Amino acid sequence: MKSRWLLYRTLERLTGGGHKVSFEADKSAPPALTVYASTLGEFNAISPFLKAFHARRPRTPINLLSEHPHYFPSFEKAWPQARCFAIDARSETAQAFFKTQRTGIFVLAEIPLLPHDAPARLPFAWLHYAKQSGAAIALLNGWLYHEPPACRMDRLERAWFGRAQLDHFDLITVQDETTRDRLIELGASASRIHVPGNLKFDFTPPGAQRAPLFSERPVVVAGSMNNMPEYHLLLDGFAVLRTHQPQCALIIAPRHPENTTRTDALCALLAQRGLSYALASQARGQTLKEDCLVLDTLGDLAGCYREAACAHVGINHTVLEPLRFGKRVTVSPGWEPRYPSFGLRTRMQEEGLVVECPDAKTLGQQWLWAIDQAAQDTSLLSRFAGGSARTLHLMQAAGWV
Repeated sequence: MKSRWLLYRTLERLTGGGHKVSFEADKSAPPALTVYASTLGEFNAISPFLKAFHARRPRTPINLLSEHPHYFPSFEKAWPQARCFAIDARSETAQAFFKTQRTGIFVLAEIPLLPHDAPARLPFAWLHYAKQSGAAIALLNGWLYHEPPACRMDRLERAWFGRAQLDHFDLITVQDETTRDRLIELGASASRIHVPGNLKFDFTPPGAQRAPLFSERPVVVAGSMNNMPEYHLLLDGFAVLRTHQPQCALIIAPRHPENTTRTDALCALLAQRGLSYALASQARGQTLKEDCLVLDTLGDLAGCYREAACAHVGINHTVLEPLRFGKRVTVSPGWEPRYPSFGLRTRMQEEGLVVECPDAKTLGQQWLWAIDQAAQDTSLLSRFAGGSARTLHLMQAAGWV
């Protein structure tokens, strides 16, 4: 293992992976709970656990790590006492962090079970140097995506350190028994793996500031939209709806609104369709007369779901947020079973809370029907809750809390 790691670091430097990063040291601070969350969804999923942990250990500092600094305002709004650190995939960054920032427990959220297994991931170096620093390491809400490595160095990292990565975790909690069984097949210790339930069922969006809306007009909110085929189906369905309810409005929240190229392409499509639109970043506090609102901001989607008549969720993203507000939810076909959101969507579809709409006519009719109905009863969501408390109990049993 040691010789492989030294050789890997050498290859990393030769391929341009070396990079000097400095962090301001604070050796007087007590050991922190350091949390890696690549996306807002993963951060939200473990927020109830963080609250429970903080209630038990209020003096323990909290560090939040992500490769995406544009998420930090949302992180800081939820945890103003936390310190946010922008990180990258370079081993030297991980080494510098754990040399300067005291960490008692290192928590990873959802995806980094194996090297390069997910669309977003955390390199093995972060576990390697966390373990060297003496931190306990936990993976929460684990899931396997079965993604192939993207390049030669990624393949090498998985081949050399995949098993070692599993061995570095002192505690692994996963979303289902299938994931647990697969990890054991891959060599993980069965005694370290637990299935407390999906933590995402425990998250309740905080009271959100009302986003710019449309007075008394019925509004459909489409969240986490990701590609042009989705947009075309969405707008075709909206056209069907407006033949019956011409006063209806549409809010569209594209994935990664910080990517202005994607947002510009969506706005161009709306203009091409003859739909007027406003940008949320320019319309705060206004009552809108346009046909559509494009959420080019972060943190406003929950407030929009709260005020919506019904909701539509983009492919491979969580349906739980609008469901918690009692909204009727539609989805389009094409979801991938390898994503954890697929299992959630399927379960909620079986419960009658989510409807898959294969075409624009069905989509428009479902929205028309939903606008005329009362909010649906989503009390059954509580049946699946409690994973955060069970996870904290596992940490207590390990003597970490």
